[in-house]
Amino acid sequence: MSNGKGGKKRPLPWLQAESAAARTGKYSAALVEFASSKRPSGAYDAAREHVFLDSGDAALAEQLAKACRWLAVIRRDYGQAAFEHEASAATTQP
Repeated sequence: MSNGKGGKKRPLPWLQAESAAARTGKYSAALVEFASSKRPSGAYDAAREHVFLDSGDAALAEQLAKACRWLAVIRRDYGQAAFEHEASAATTQP
């Protein structure tokens, strides 16, 4: 399995677990949007900035940025259908 960058894909269940934080809470809509429209590194940067500017919490921003990056990796490595399945589980509940 290759991710197009010469490396091996991370297993989908692992990515699902690592990206779970991006799909829940008050930032989920923005994080899913970043993951749907940006490369993984761009999704990470956008998420980190968005969460930090809103919350002022650097640790939370880092945690959610990483989760957003893994959500974008699902789209990159497993395709739009897998991404949409994960994104559809997003909830804005705290």
